[in-house]
Amino acid sequence: MPKPTDIQSILILAAVLVSGCGANKRADAAEMSRIEEKCGLREGTMSIDAQAGFKFNPDPNEKFENVDCALAEIRSSSLSRHMKYEFVGNEQPSPKKTTD
Repeated sequence: MPKPTDIQSILILAAVLVSGCGANKRADAAEMSRIEEKCGLREGTMSIDAQAGFKFNPDPNEKFENVDCALAEIRSSSLSRHMKYEFVGNEQPSPKKTTD
């Protein structure tokens, strides 16, 4: 029969696996802030949602260099474990053609 301390250890491990580790969440938040600051992005450009996962949502008018910097930083950081690269096309309407 397992000792009470063994059962407690198993329950603690199960709780961490189910809920995720708070230290990882804090480390991810710190890493996102560091990248946003380094690359000149506004605060909140990156987020991690329990259901949607990692989101990188730069302003449509953001400089290409800033977005490129952030993608490079994300790729080489611990945040890359959250990444599933999917690109959504430019949702901006195309310019209207004028008829002469």
